[in-house]
Amino acid sequence: MIDSVNKPAKIWSISWILSLVFEWEEERKFPITGWICIIIFYLAGILIWGILFDWLQTPLNFHDWGEINFPRFELVREAITNQMIPLHVNCERCLHRVTDRFFVLPDVVTTPQMLLLPLVKVGLFIFIDLLLHYTVGTLGLLYIRYRFKLSLIAYLFLFFLFNFNGYIQAHYVVGHITWTGYFLFPWFFILVFHLMERGGSYLWVAGIAFLSFYSILAGSQHHFTWMMLFLVFLSLSLWREKKWIITAIVFSGFTSAVRLLPPLLGINTFTSPAGGFSFRSGYPSLGDFLSALVVLRPVSYVIRITSEKLGYWEFDYFIGVVGACFLVFFGIYCWIRDQRGSKKFSPLLLPTALIFLLSLGNLYGYTLYKFPLFASERISARMVSLSLTLLMIIAAVYFQEFLNTRKEGVFRWTVLFLLALFLNDIYMHTIFWRVNQIIESLRVEVKSTEVAIINHADPQYLFVLILGVALTLIASILIIIMSVRERRIRRVPS
Repeated sequence: MIDSVNKPAKIWSISWILSLVFEWEEERKFPITGWICIIIFYLAGILIWGILFDWLQTPLNFHDWGEINFPRFELVREAITNQMIPLHVNCERCLHRVTDRFFVLPDVVTTPQMLLLPLVKVGLFIFIDLLLHYTVGTLGLLYIRYRFKLSLIAYLFLFFLFNFNGYIQAHYVVGHITWTGYFLFPWFFILVFHLMERGGSYLWVAGIAFLSFYSILAGSQHHFTWMMLFLVFLSLSLWREKKWIITAIVFSGFTSAVRLLPPLLGINTFTSPAGGFSFRSGYPSLGDFLSALVVLRPVSYVIRITSEKLGYWEFDYFIGVVGACFLVFFGIYCWIRDQRGSKKFSPLLLPTALIFLLSLGNLYGYTLYKFPLFASERISARMVSLSLTLLMIIAAVYFQEFLNTRKEGVFRWTVLFLLALFLNDIYMHTIFWRVNQIIESLRVEVKSTEVAIINHADPQYLFVLILGVALTLIASILIIIMSVRERRIRRVPS
């Protein structure tokens, strides 16, 4: 008797949860249930990252983990433990064999959470740091969901497209921990949307400057460069806000001076072909890029650029057929078609297209790479992630508009089926690229060597560091004062 009573209740509960996904007004009636679903999928994301990193059972002693990042973290651990500043170190490999000056490398991680290093093993710290930035990126997506009134189903597509595509998974598992800057992209575009809708202000400049500063502290100098390039191109299509955009770029540079000035001491080496830092390539062709979206390839696959081979982690952007169709139809077709109507996001078309073009072939190598300040982008294929992140957000917005016009039950079940196929593709990429598979495929284990801090007299280096600290402090204080003053003036009634 009890079972017969509970059975309808169970059926109703399952139907109600499913309707939460497909009834786009339902979550507004039951917001708590919606948040429970969001938390469940967030936790599922942690599970995916755990599987990708084999729950830290596989030692991260291969490729860039073993050669670059683990030695650097060990040096920082030593510095914190002994209350020292690691000005000079005896780790040639982890500094690309170009210097012994630790802070001359722009991708050295110097975030505040590194204070945890004396308390936990390096492998655990890496995973904690990853989950921290995964959380930061997810919070940005949740803000975007709130800003554009995305339903749960539209948010889920955006959530998994952004957080678990082949690009971020592949870069992370080979040791590119400096790709944490990728998780700041949602917040960067939130600020861009604010500029378009409300106009510029010193508070907006401060937002861009401090976001850039953290990106630099995270060693994400690549991502900082791409964001600045995007703003430069945006000024061409959002001309009325050019003053604020230029101001933001200038303050971003000065606020990050503590980490941007020291690399200038090694710029001749970084831009010298003899040092092994010559330009490589973007995606060889548009076809190669589209193939990277839909073809699941293992880590052993290589891309041949003339006589040179590049690891596939530099080109992987797998999101599966469903994810690619979602991106192309809603993110590109619907966006371009809308330019004849409401012209939503129209100022973003030019910078998005230019960043994408620079990620193809040798176009970047023939143009911006010739300038020393942009010569860090040896593999321009990497920068496509900025354009694709924006396309993911825009696709979710137009997908939501599409959902608002379709209420048929068959359509809703079709969407659920397509979401399941998409999630399966994401999971399969995780299985293909988990760290224990990479070790077996690449066999590039790096044996650990003794590293130590070897500080010595270096007046020029010390002067540049002190100057960088001074400029960072001055710029930070100045932009905070200007923002507070501006806020007070706006509060005064006219």
